[in-house]
Amino acid sequence: MATITEFTHLPLPRINLSLLVSGFGLYLLGLFIYRLFLSPIANIPGPKLTAVTGWYETYHDVYRGGKFIFKIEEWHQQYGPIVRINPWEIHFADPDFYDVLYSQKSQFSKIDHLKYRFGTPTASFDTTEHALHARRRGAMNPFFSRQRILQYAPYAQSRVQRLCERLETEYKGTSKVFCFNDAWASLTTDVINYYSFAMSYDFQDYPDFVAPFTKSIKLLAQSLHLVGHFPWVLTLLQSLPDSVVGVLNPAMVPVFQFQGAITDQIRRIMKEEASGDEKKTTDHKTVFSEMLKSDLPKQELSLDRLRSEALSITGGGVDTIKNALVTASYGIISNPDIYKRLKEELVEAMPDPHAEPLSIPELEKLPYLNAIVQECLRCSYGITQRLQRIDPHSP
Repeated sequence: MATITEFTHLPLPRINLSLLVSGFGLYLLGLFIYRLFLSPIANIPGPKLTAVTGWYETYHDVYRGGKFIFKIEEWHQQYGPIVRINPWEIHFADPDFYDVLYSQKSQFSKIDHLKYRFGTPTASFDTTEHALHARRRGAMNPFFSRQRILQYAPYAQSRVQRLCERLETEYKGTSKVFCFNDAWASLTTDVINYYSFAMSYDFQDYPDFVAPFTKSIKLLAQSLHLVGHFPWVLTLLQSLPDSVVGVLNPAMVPVFQFQGAITDQIRRIMKEEASGDEKKTTDHKTVFSEMLKSDLPKQELSLDRLRSEALSITGGGVDTIKNALVTASYGIISNPDIYKRLKEELVEAMPDPHAEPLSIPELEKLPYLNAIVQECLRCSYGITQRLQRIDPHSP
């Protein structure tokens, strides 16, 4: 029988480093040749460098901060309306094709790695497979119908009124700076969270409208290019205890607190819906109660999935609506002619600013106001990033 000493003196296997490097080099050479000459999209015009490696896109998005979309625009000017932008994708510069690619009747799906960008892979927004996305989105559609929004308008108006009160008492007649980004972020967060989840943090009452949570949402949005290319970063952070991530990134603490609060709210609503208790802890129906009443299968109504949906609604709604309002505010105030014309229309429609405000349907009938709303929606955006689609049925 061999002794332990004899085994410990056995020679370790040697790794031929030069052979390993050569093999890897041959692999890369073969991969590049395939991508340049044999790929199904090898005939599509575009830069050779971006055809052989996706790291070129990563450089412009991560290191240069989301600038890849501007490189695509340059390539279209050079190569034409259809361009190969990386080893796997082609890009269209054709306005008429937009309605084809993003039509509600299409059966196109998103690419798989997009589901991990926000850390909510089971939320409707991040669902990549078309049929599953349609089922999940369909369960929430009644909650976001026009009729439901109109019923909720008085609460939204009360939040706007609170903003006006602060402007009158804290800013009017002073040289105090009013930051639209902070004010609109607090307003949209209060409205969205109360409407969707029956939760309100009264961020509009924070000094100068600066709420740590809205700041965290903005920082998360700014990190999207990084986690879009390296989704494992967010997966790693989510696997760590909240206390550890709080030390590594203190800005995430308000997000963790919100996650805890929304989890507790979901548990309460699930318990009430299961027991049929008519005495609710919430004063109006939430998106969770709507989903729990839907025909979604049981596995689609788990705590984790409902929480992902809630985080997606908040994350996707706050910054996008805030940006639209900021864009409108700046466009109106910086252009005296627009400001004058809009004010004249509003004064004619509402001579007494302290009277009961017009309803949403009445406001929609004001042509210049309606035009401004449409234009600010056209000019504003959430995050400038591509929305890739795959056709699983045909080339």
